[in-house]
Formats: sequence, structure tokens, C-alpha cells
Amino acid sequence: MGRVYGFPNPDKYFIHKLIYDILSNNDLRNEFKKDPVSVMKKYGLGAKDMEVLLRGDMVEMYNYGIHPYAIHPYWRSILGNEDRPIDVQRIYREV
Repeated sequence: MGRVYGFPNPDKYFIHKLIYDILSNNDLRNEFKKDPVSVMKKYGLGAKDMEVLLRGDMVEMYNYGIHPYAIHPYWRSILGNEDRPIDVQRIYREV
């Protein structure tokens, strides 16, 4: 049986707030792309939070407690997936 995702853990609020703000504010998104650590510090994220976001591993982000509907838009807008070839865009790959 698949994992059912409930509401995000409240201790991940500032991660979700940052992701929402990045997606809705072009100036913040551009600032984040130039200097992500300083932007994350402004939002009060800890070292582990920063590591998870900077690595951009979707599975790790999900297991860390980031809501699935926040992961993919963050991944596309920050990591620039939309301008890469389709084979690079594949989320699932054979191991």
C-alpha cells in the first residue's frame, strides 16, 4: 500500500513559506538563484534544511517532510529542469 501524505509538519513551515515565496516572487527567485544560502538564512532555515533544499533530491525532500506539491515546482523553477532535454527531465530512472 502506498504512503498517504497528510498535512506538513509545522516545523517545516519556513521551508514551505520559502518555496511558496520563491515561486510567487520573481525578484526573490532570482536572488535565491544567485545566493541561496543568504536567502535561506533570512527565512531562518537550519543547516539540515539548507542541505536538503540545495541538494534538490526529490525523494530526500519528501522523506524530510516537504509537501509533494511543493517539491516539483521548486525543483523545476530553481534547478532549471524545464530547459533541459526530455531524457534529463525524467524523474524516475532505472537503477
